[in-house]
Amino acid sequence: MSLTINEFRRIAQSVCDIDVGLDRPLAYQPEEGVINAERLADILRQYEVDGFIDLENFVRDTRVIRDETINRLLGFEDEPDDLEENDSELATEGENSTDLISNFQVPVTSVRGFLAISPSLFAIRFNAEVETPSECEIVLSMTNNSDVPAGQFDNDLFVVIYRQQSVVGITQFVLKNKRYSTGVIKLEKDDELMTIGMGTSYSRRKATGEREVLLTPDGRLSKRFRVTLMNIFEDFDIDMDGLLNRKEHDFYTIATGDVALNDEEWSLVTSQFNSRDGCLTLDGFLKMHQLEATSGDEHVIEDMWTSLHRLGYDSGLQSIYGCSFNIEVFSQAQNVSLIPELHFVTREDRTFILQKLYDLGVEEQTCDLRPRIFRTEYFGLLIAHKNPDLLGRRYRLSIEEDRNVRWNFVSGRDVIHMEDSDSEWVLIVSYTVMDEDYAATFSLIEN
Repeated sequence: MSLTINEFRRIAQSVCDIDVGLDRPLAYQPEEGVINAERLADILRQYEVDGFIDLENFVRDTRVIRDETINRLLGFEDEPDDLEENDSELATEGENSTDLISNFQVPVTSVRGFLAISPSLFAIRFNAEVETPSECEIVLSMTNNSDVPAGQFDNDLFVVIYRQQSVVGITQFVLKNKRYSTGVIKLEKDDELMTIGMGTSYSRRKATGEREVLLTPDGRLSKRFRVTLMNIFEDFDIDMDGLLNRKEHDFYTIATGDVALNDEEWSLVTSQFNSRDGCLTLDGFLKMHQLEATSGDEHVIEDMWTSLHRLGYDSGLQSIYGCSFNIEVFSQAQNVSLIPELHFVTREDRTFILQKLYDLGVEEQTCDLRPRIFRTEYFGLLIAHKNPDLLGRRYRLSIEEDRNVRWNFVSGRDVIHMEDSDSEWVLIVSYTVMDEDYAATFSLIEN
């Protein structure tokens, strides 16, 4: 993707006008809140190629700096977040951290998705478009989002690729830099990619009680809220082009409890607020929310909080139950794309996934229920089939080794009743690995 210098200058001016600066490679001047024009011109020349801006390299160089700057401005970098110091060690160092498992060099397609685990469980899933069955390696990674507490979702997500009633791939190998791979699988047209959370992140960070300020006394969006809106904009920028197209905006409005806009409404939005090529810009997205804030509706603040909570935000504007992620497809095939769909996870979805992972697991013989453990390099699940002949029996989890793992005791720990589950397949416990030197030895036994 290329932009002329003038096009990029307009975009950069719009971004810097929201009081959050990018101090490398863009200069940030707090007293003015804008970029110095001469400095901007110098920076743009560094990324100029034949009269165009190399946007890919510019974004690569600035994205991390942007998040570091936001964290520093908001004072997050000194916050320990009650997490262990080695929380991220597994995904960055160690003998099991490798580059790609395949020999594929570059991704043929990259997309962004979003997942929330509370109060509703939903995710953006993808359908594969590929001309012929092709060998691929699919890689999952977390996006940088200053609203997500450090380590909150580390090693907690995995992608399942399924074809009709069969699982054809799972991200189960740990790569460098918090990336997780399926290894080499064969991808076919209409294969579905669903991202799932283990649930160990659910209790890591409790919701704060005191609300952040969304609006200043004069009715403007607060600096903190604008940062959150910037992050939400990026969360739903699925094709990562710096714009929200109509489908991406629909995903956002539906996820926050509203309905998709009709043709007339979308045309009105893109004509009233800054847009480009029929898509909403970040500046337009912010001004749309500013207009909502000053609409005179007495319930506007509560409506905004309702939307934020639906996306997994707590009252401190920390995204403790929602996160975005990136999926990359590496392959020698060129015509591969992923078509997004916003999906609210149903009981049938959970049942299907649990059954398939149960089939892939290793049987435990510590009790008559014979549960199975499915393990990967960074997570594991203990799943049981609810046998009608064994209902009424009581079970408990026995943890023999517990080192550098996080647990999610879905069905309890000391007293477990199979009949309490509304599904034929019951997730007993899941865990995520937080360090290469870990141990997770456990068994289900009858009480």
